[in-house]
Amino acid sequence: MTDLTAAPGLPEPLHTALRALLRVHAPGASLLAVGQGGQVLRLEPGGGTRVGGELVPPDEWLDRGELAWLTRGGALLGLLWSADAPLQPGAVEVLTLLLSAAQEGRAQREAEVLITQLPVPAAWLSADLTFRQVSRPWLELFGQTGDAVMGRTLAEVLPQCEACRAGLMQAAAGRALRLPDLRLSVAGGGRAWLRGEARPYFGGEAAGVLWTLQDVTAEHAEAAHLAALLQGTGTPTALLQLDGTVLHASSGLTELAPGWTPLAGQVLWAWPGFAGAPSEAVQHLVRRAVRDGLAGADVPLERGGALTLGLRRVAAGAGAAEELLVLEARPGPEAWAEAGG
Repeated sequence: MTDLTAAPGLPEPLHTALRALLRVHAPGASLLAVGQGGQVLRLEPGGGTRVGGELVPPDEWLDRGELAWLTRGGALLGLLWSADAPLQPGAVEVLTLLLSAAQEGRAQREAEVLITQLPVPAAWLSADLTFRQVSRPWLELFGQTGDAVMGRTLAEVLPQCEACRAGLMQAAAGRALRLPDLRLSVAGGGRAWLRGEARPYFGGEAAGVLWTLQDVTAEHAEAAHLAALLQGTGTPTALLQLDGTVLHASSGLTELAPGWTPLAGQVLWAWPGFAGAPSEAVQHLVRRAVRDGLAGADVPLERGGALTLGLRRVAAGAGAAEELLVLEARPGPEAWAEAGG
């Protein structure tokens, strides 16, 4: 394969849409695909995108892992590869659909087609947070129609979502970010926990925000159940999201170091109890647990000594696609000799 060059700073609509689909349907997978103007895009886990080269799989893709060919009407549109986790048929289907749609339009037409074809709840808003286009799953999630949404502002369509406004405005200013989980009213009169991501989106000649949502109600229900169990135990344990954010910590863990900042609500490695916080050792441990499913290590503490941490990846609930990390900790030698001092 010929050398690749870094992708331009401003993401094309196709880049952004492909990233959104990979995060939901094939996390950890790499993609080679034909983009706008026939250029070959290479998207790697973690958000890296490069442009150039040929639509030919690297040697390592052929030597190990699982490789899927994305084709439509006999034409090769892309290659999807995973080193570890098996590829799901749904991931191949939706990526093929998106790449096929991208070949049929240009500029503004392309941007609108990409949004409407996304199989996840997604909305494209202008810089002043006026809805420009939405996907069908987004309309179904909130029980809305296209006529009732397009051309109206966020406050008019979803007055309950004022808490999203600040994050979406940051994305409109050029910063991609993950939004806090919110419990919002959805179609059918119920309420659901929704996790959102917002990122700058440049479609045709119009700039704005791409807002994608994921229903994580099952994850929150399971987390609430586990939190209730944690509150009643003196065992030093905690529940984390895969990005390292601590959802809940048992009293047994927080009481190990009285006076230190609570863990809940921050990434584990930022806890000031760890030496040199943010601790690179803890961050590396979390990444290993996410990758391998299990990890453990002795981590140095600010007060001296070490804390033995064990992390394991678990399903968030029966049949749930989301996963969490369970932390179990115990003091290492002399780790808490001065904890009561």
